[in-house]
Amino acid sequence: AGGGCKQRGSCKRGGGCGNGGHASADSCRLHNDVACTWCALAATTTSGTVVTGCGANRGGDSKGVRATLINIDKIHSTKGGAFAAFSSFNGVTKVVTWGNSSAGGVVPTAVKGFLSDVSRISSTKTAFAARTQGGKVVTWGDSKNGGDSSAVADFLSSGVIAVLSNDHAFLAFKQ
Repeated sequence: AGGGCKQRGSCKRGGGCGNGGHASADSCRLHNDVACTWCALAATTTSGTVVTGCGANRGGDSKGVRATLINIDKIHSTKGGAFAAFSSFNGVTKVVTWGNSSAGGVVPTAVKGFLSDVSRISSTKTAFAARTQGGKVVTWGDSKNGGDSSAVADFLSSGVIAVLSNDHAFLAFKQ
């Protein structure tokens, strides 16, 4: 995810924490996971928290969800300005989203109930897909880029073993 970061203005991958002064110098030691939108970045720290920076209106401001961004293993992003942080800690899975709501930054109520046992998240330009341990896939975000999977909901209800994506669509593989 981090390899595709565009460096715009002073927003550079690996730069200062850019978290509005809310991160200690110790927590700014970044872990291996960095995700970028077209103008913001998010990274896990060695302590399992997340720091964000640049492009506040495109996912760079995580203040609204900061309290839930603990014990985070993986961060995913859409180019359109949203992030989804994923963790599996002591057998409990959580997905936290923030950023541009039209790019997947807000999970619809109908989808939230299916995010309790997520094993993998994929993204397009402006949507996310989450695959559960049981092989169910749910999507959210911009319907033009894969965020509405209601037409194939029966197919995605079980047995999906992998989800691939490009900028505009998801492809699900079943057993």
